[in-house]
Amino acid sequence: MTRTRRQAKETASESVGDATSQLSVSLDAVDEEVLYSVFPDGNFSVVTSDDVIELYRTIIDQSKALDALSRERDDATSAFERKDVEVDQALQDKERVVRELEESVESLQAEASKLKQEKEQLCMIIRSSV
Repeated sequence: MTRTRRQAKETASESVGDATSQLSVSLDAVDEEVLYSVFPDGNFSVVTSDDVIELYRTIIDQSKALDALSRERDDATSAFERKDVEVDQALQDKERVVRELEESVESLQAEASKLKQEKEQLCMIIRSSV
């Protein structure tokens, strides 16, 4: 039979007396070293309701810290992507300028070649008329 949250809360409130009531816990399925590294002063063989509340607070704090780190990572990723786009745009602009300059050089070389041919033709005309 599946219990609802309300039923679980009612059962829990019936079984929990005051704030210092204790619960005996088996840590077989839990890595005790990790647990004690997070809560070095904890006594997890007998857990009080205060201990459970402290565990909840720690989980919430770590969740908030993880969310903040996730937002920071997302912001950093966005900033990196913006910079990447800016660098790509600058590179494309540079490549465009280089192409335009190469075209200008080719055009000037063609014009210089044409002027050189005209000069040679004028020199030949002048030599033939002398």
